[in-house]
Amino acid sequence: MIASLLTSLARAAIVAPIAAAVLFVPIDAQDRLKSMPGYERFQKLAQQIPGAVSSGAVSPDWSDDGSSFEYAHDGKLYRYDVAARAAKELGPAPEPAGGGRGGRGGRGGRGGQAGAIERGRQAVSADSPDGKLKAFYRDRNLWMSDAAGGGEVQITTDGTETDRIKYGTASWVYGEELGQRTAMWWSPDSRRIAYYRFDEKQVPDYYLQLKQTDIQSSVDIEAYPKAGAPNPVVELLVYDVGTKQVTRIDVRDGKPFDNDIVGHYVYRVAWSADATELLFN
Repeated sequence: MIASLLTSLARAAIVAPIAAAVLFVPIDAQDRLKSMPGYERFQKLAQQIPGAVSSGAVSPDWSDDGSSFEYAHDGKLYRYDVAARAAKELGPAPEPAGGGRGGRGGRGGRGGQAGAIERGRQAVSADSPDGKLKAFYRDRNLWMSDAAGGGEVQITTDGTETDRIKYGTASWVYGEELGQRTAMWWSPDSRRIAYYRFDEKQVPDYYLQLKQTDIQSSVDIEAYPKAGAPNPVVELLVYDVGTKQVTRIDVRDGKPFDNDIVGHYVYRVAWSADATELLFN
């Protein structure tokens, strides 16, 4: 019995160094990367790659009369004169109001309150240009109140999680891919407000696991159409503060929503300077 035990221990002592040697072979093999031709050159260039390309894309902020627009580029603010076809440097560009990509609010009116808007989201409220009213999103519906928050009025009522209908906010793709930072737009005269209606019944849910390093993780569920999946049905409506009437804007030239025709997306919403037209892409 003792002899058998000693024999087993001796075998283990022999096998252990061999296993250790085999374990460290891949690590030694990885070190050969540093001796390969061009390694030092790659290490030097890798630090310069992120700043090697400067995008020429701009997010213009048009003037009320449409004769010029301002934009930021390389940390500086410029104004471009359309008639003269020339840009003038105005000084340092202002710091962005919130993280993520910025979209265009209503021209001549106010879009949403910038604040710290999360990625893919929109502002939850919008003050009227005259400062007297405030429109805001609550429980998938659009509400309105005076500037101090009193006299609340619910503008829409059929927005529910069960029916997958929502107003005054946008589908995730609109914030993430189209840069829509607001989903409600006041007219310059503060008499009307345009806003989104989304029907996401046919849009598949996307499940994103969060807090994976915590003891208990959580899941964020978003209606998100991947390539080939149905898009949300989007509508654009206008509420008249004085008459309390709602007008549905024809965003598809009288055609019903269909993934085979143009009209999947409605974005870059803006009022004309005289508040008589509502512009959108």
